[in-house]
Amino acid sequence: MLWYRIISNVAMGYSWRSNNSKLSHYFSPIDFNYVSIDKEPILENYISQMKGSLYERQYTSHTLLGMRYSLVVSNQSDKKKKGVHHYFRVNAEASGNFLNLMSTTFNQERDSLGLYNFLGSPYSQFVMGDLEYRLYHYFTPDNVIVFRFATGIGFPYGNSVALPVEKAFYGGGANDMRGWGLKLLGPGSYQSDLLIERVADVAIKANVEYRFPIYKFIRLAAFLDVGNVWLWNADPDFQGGEFNFKRFYKEFAVNTGLGLRLDFNFFVLRLDVGIPFVDPSLPENDRFMKLKMSNAVWNIAIGYP
Repeated sequence: MLWYRIISNVAMGYSWRSNNSKLSHYFSPIDFNYVSIDKEPILENYISQMKGSLYERQYTSHTLLGMRYSLVVSNQSDKKKKGVHHYFRVNAEASGNFLNLMSTTFNQERDSLGLYNFLGSPYSQFVMGDLEYRLYHYFTPDNVIVFRFATGIGFPYGNSVALPVEKAFYGGGANDMRGWGLKLLGPGSYQSDLLIERVADVAIKANVEYRFPIYKFIRLAAFLDVGNVWLWNADPDFQGGEFNFKRFYKEFAVNTGLGLRLDFNFFVLRLDVGIPFVDPSLPENDRFMKLKMSNAVWNIAIGYP
């Protein structure tokens, strides 16, 4: 572990359903977080050698004060697992605007980095949104193919040059690009052998997974994951990491894999083995890889991805 984080949160929110029970909302007009980050010396040393300030700003203690809204539309039903089911979720969030208004109105002094502070730490200022769509096609209650698409984008501005690390997008791990370790994919075509976390401003991911039973509560799955994450702006420390409309479609990572699931209805224990076969960090003409178990990434998780 290269860094430690403690989050203190105070929020007020409202959740309600429309007359149609398939539609639900959540709105939080006040969402406050104080995030304390302590870095190990090895990470401090790495950051000190960087040319830009992106990584340093992301891994610095900070505060957030904003609002967020979520909408979920779903026709899933635990009692009727057959046919086609849909799930759609969209989130929107803004942070730091009220604090920035107060800072400029009352001529608050900036710190040595040119940032406004609140409760002793710089506050984050950004807007972001993301959405997810899933389609479930049940052949029987236990045989299902699931298609999933997720995308998101965030824009830091004003008092921030980067999304805070807990809000930024990432690729790799047990719930999306399972052929890469947690937060080790991207951004873009960036290449590095250093096992550092890579977080970003833009994410596009999709996968398809077929789940089927083999004995009582034991299930197997075959899956294919496609996606990547990108920075919105170029950064000298992450060459090739920025989103570019002319080349982003060439920078999708792809992995396949198999999974074992112990499904007790109320609890699912999952083991997925992902093997990459398209790696965007390699030269453009050499990104296809042979499927090798030596490249496999083992993921253990609770619940379905």
